Amino acid sequence: MAATEPTALAIFLDTVKVIFRAVASVHWLWYLKLTSRILAWPFRILLLPLSLVFRVLLFVFSPIIALFNISLAFFYSLFHFLVSLEPLYTFFGIAASIGIAAGLVLAISSNLVTLYLGMHDDPRQDLRVLKEKGVLQDYPALRDDTSSNETEWQWLEPTPSRRRAAPGLMSQTIHEEEDDDSETAF
Repeated sequence: MAATEPTALAIFLDTVKVIFRAVASVHWLWYLKLTSRILAWPFRILLLPLSLVFRVLLFVFSPIIALFNISLAFFYSLFHFLVSLEPLYTFFGIAASIGIAAGLVLAISSNLVTLYLGMHDDPRQDLRVLKEKGVLQDYPALRDDTSSNETEWQWLEPTPSRRRAAPGLMSQTIHEEEDDDSETAF
């Protein structure tokens, strides 16, 4: 008899199978749609007058909305135009950096050449600068011996009508001047 009697596990599994078939045979999607329509019905009733009010407000404020859209499009296009100029920003930034570096190198080299070649406006200034750097100790011929009988250079004083010459290499540049006599009529 033990072989013909169903066991408790078999009865339990048969019960679960019947319940699963019953649950699976129900059209849950149809009931879910029906429930959602019933729950959404009050909102649909409220939505009808609200949509009418929204449409009226949209019509009334359409010029402001259009103006806002146009200004937004203008700023959007301006922003994209400025972003499109990024290669120029890079180019001019690098050009400025190179220009600054070249200017510094030129200024330093001009000052060094002016200093070591003695092209200052005041010749004693060269000696002062060289004394401060300690260069005069290495070269006895450059020492400032005021007791020596050597002749001093006679520096010409600039005329008061002219501007003072620029220090450094700029003072050595020859500038062309226009003559009043050279004007000719064609």
